[in-house]
Amino acid sequence: MMALAVFGPFLLIKKKARAGLTQKFANLPKAFQKSLPADEQTVWLHAVSVGEFTAVLPFIKVFHERYPDKKIVISTTTATGNKLAQELVGDFASIFYFPFDLSWVIKKVFDTVRPAIVFVAETELWPRFTHECAKRNIPLVLLNGRISPRSYRSYKMFSFIFGPMLKSFSLIGTQSKIEAQRYETIAGQKLPVQALGNLKYDNLVAPDQGEATILRRKLGIEETDHVLVAGSTHEGEEHMVLEALRDLRPSDDKGKYKLIIAPRHPERFQRVAEIIRSFGLRPRHYSKNEALESDQDVYVLDAIGFLAKHYSVATVAFVGGTIAKVGGHSLLEPYAYGVPVVCGPHLFKTKETAKILREQGALLIGKNALEVQTLIGKLFADPTLRRKMGDAGNSWLIDNQGAVERAFTAVEKLMIARGLTNSKEIENLYGNTRQRQLLQTSNPNRRGAQL
Repeated sequence: MMALAVFGPFLLIKKKARAGLTQKFANLPKAFQKSLPADEQTVWLHAVSVGEFTAVLPFIKVFHERYPDKKIVISTTTATGNKLAQELVGDFASIFYFPFDLSWVIKKVFDTVRPAIVFVAETELWPRFTHECAKRNIPLVLLNGRISPRSYRSYKMFSFIFGPMLKSFSLIGTQSKIEAQRYETIAGQKLPVQALGNLKYDNLVAPDQGEATILRRKLGIEETDHVLVAGSTHEGEEHMVLEALRDLRPSDDKGKYKLIIAPRHPERFQRVAEIIRSFGLRPRHYSKNEALESDQDVYVLDAIGFLAKHYSVATVAFVGGTIAKVGGHSLLEPYAYGVPVVCGPHLFKTKETAKILREQGALLIGKNALEVQTLIGKLFADPTLRRKMGDAGNSWLIDNQGAVERAFTAVEKLMIARGLTNSKEIENLYGNTRQRQLLQTSNPNRRGAQL
């Protein structure tokens, strides 16, 4: 009750925290409870919000594809994450809000959901939740694990808290060897950690040319048009790209310049439309099924989860959260389509990826808003540079895909070791050869097999 007294006012003030508030106190909807199987346990996957859910989406799809009879439940913390999960996997998974980390709440949710195995995306460490998994002997898996340099310093400082929590995991799959080393520094060398790669890379697959053509027509974009897509933008960044658009001139006197802006947060959709009007331009909205009809139009992608495919119509991409001091968002989505990327200097959340892309000659980083505008103009004026950068980023992305299959193999070994799947299911999926390979590398007598 003390926790409620402390956090109660915060929950009433913060809109994000109020999303799904009753569910977060373990009052799960009757429809959700009825969707759970009565005679078997569920597979529970938790992803905080849109970014985390999008990252593990390829794994969710593969898991369902290969084990269609296992019931999947997905929890999120934010309303946007909940909505996206409903839209993309609601046909086979049941969606709910992640509970508050209070002992009685956690116990009640575990009693209702009855998970056989629990997956958490990226970095989610909750003491009561982790303890409940260990208490009930439920294998706990971290997918797409990451620790930013800033978080790493905090976790290391309080390793006496986070170390034991990490040791409760049966498998920790990280995005890179650097992250794997950070986890081991915090919790010790015997941690069941593997560098499996970034699951999100496997979700970045360009559609066929026909889909891009259909999208162009829907948006009112001609093949000769020059398109700037500004993704995941924050306050101040819309002004920058609008000023860049105003200064641009086609180098070949053919086609027109078009701008698509995708704000990072839904609560800013209306604000971005107002900024566009302040430039004497007309906002056109995805949510209203509108198209670009004149030189005075700017397209607002006012929906969550559709940015990646809109990069398919881009000539140049700007990735937001990099001029605003946010730390950056996904730099890789445009490269699925061979689109070169420009960003600002604030990249502390994506530091390693930015470093690699820059070394590959695929990324341009401006020191400030004015320099970013200059770099955008430079790319539009130089088709050879655009092609070179786009190809370099695309090649690197393709070379680093495959994390989903690596993660799934590691998870299957754990499932066999814990009796969550059997040799017959493996044989049906892969045949005898695959079955023998997995069984040989699994030890069913060992809790939390170190994979």
